Amino acid sequence: MSIELPWVATLVGVATLIFLYRCERNQKKRTRALFFADCLDLLQSYRVTQDGVAYPVLVGRYRHYEIRMEPVIDHMAWRKLPLLWLKVTVFTDIPYRGVIDLLMRPHGAENFTPSHDLDYDVEIPQDWPQEGVLRTDFPDCMPPLEVLTPHLALFDDDRMKELVVTPKGVRVVGRIFQAVRANYVTFREIKFPGDQVNKEFVRELLEAAIGISEVLTGSKSLDKVA
Repeated sequence: MSIELPWVATLVGVATLIFLYRCERNQKKRTRALFFADCLDLLQSYRVTQDGVAYPVLVGRYRHYEIRMEPVIDHMAWRKLPLLWLKVTVFTDIPYRGVIDLLMRPHGAENFTPSHDLDYDVEIPQDWPQEGVLRTDFPDCMPPLEVLTPHLALFDDDRMKELVVTPKGVRVVGRIFQAVRANYVTFREIKFPGDQVNKEFVRELLEAAIGISEVLTGSKSLDKVA
């Protein structure tokens, strides 16, 4: 018995859709794999890994510091365009047991921050940006806020979202792209206006994290902290 023509057309159509989907997926993976391409010459060494079509993660060395850079898509906020954040972490021993997290303009659905897991709210100092939430896990053991105050000018840039200080290092989070409105509103497609992170912005994030880590490592030793 021969297969009826409509069934043949359906099978061909399905096969075509699968082929196009795979082509699009492969193209997205190749494009995202180059996300850090423009800033690699900033680093002394690096390793880039990618899981499927996700954005890659970079670990490496900058000014002799171990670093990690991880892009994160934030699309949980209701009635807001998705954003692409970059988490930049500089690893070094910080001589305070308490974690502090300054999260700017929180909407309550950020999927990249430890702020929601910290138990104590801290009053934001007068000289700090006031559009955020400051939290810690150990109020008596957190870094001295006055030491950090001169470095908080980095939040004059509205692309800056978060500062996290832990005993293992310093992380800053900045906005790389906002999704293209037309694609998201019409098709719910998360499409960003660029493919690669800006080299100078990466440098600014790294320098900011290093500056904060250095002022903290020079401020007090851990055995003097409760």
